[in-house]
Amino acid sequence: MKKLLTLLILCLLGAGFSLTDAVAKDKQVTISYNVQRIRINGSNQIAVWIENDSAQLIRTLYASKFTAEGGFRKRPLSLNEWTRKADLENAKPEDVDAISGATQKAGPVTLTWDGKDKNGKAVAKGKYIICMQGNIQDARMMFAKAEITMGRKKQEVKATITFQPEDAAKEFGAVFDSVVVKYE
Repeated sequence: MKKLLTLLILCLLGAGFSLTDAVAKDKQVTISYNVQRIRINGSNQIAVWIENDSAQLIRTLYASKFTAEGGFRKRPLSLNEWTRKADLENAKPEDVDAISGATQKAGPVTLTWDGKDKNGKAVAKGKYIICMQGNIQDARMMFAKAEITMGRKKQEVKATITFQPEDAAKEFGAVFDSVVVKYE
């Protein structure tokens, strides 16, 4: 029995599987939030992405089409943190197309992360940060972050939301709120 198990593990490893990857394959992460539509120019741009505990981009789940498809050149402040991390200047059109979507409508939104990186490989167990950026208007931005640990028990985390500058939402409100991340 022990030899059979060892042989099975060796076969899986030879086929490109890793024991650390297997932890994340049967789990998923949901990111739920509420979008609030702001009716002014330079607003309503949102990006949602996953980083590892070294702040490296693992995968983008969603980015507003305007910014992702070149709007960052017209408005350099539009989702500037995500744009830099995603290296949009050098991104392939098909990669941008896979993550961009129409501006999200006001109301509840739920995104799902299957635990895979941008190349489709399951991530190793460990800490990951779910990140969001939203443009309230031009240089008025907001961010959300929540940390989860893949490979552990179920988790539900309410994201920490910050504003840049601190009073960014004072005049027009926030682009999103109530960000909750679940790992199941």
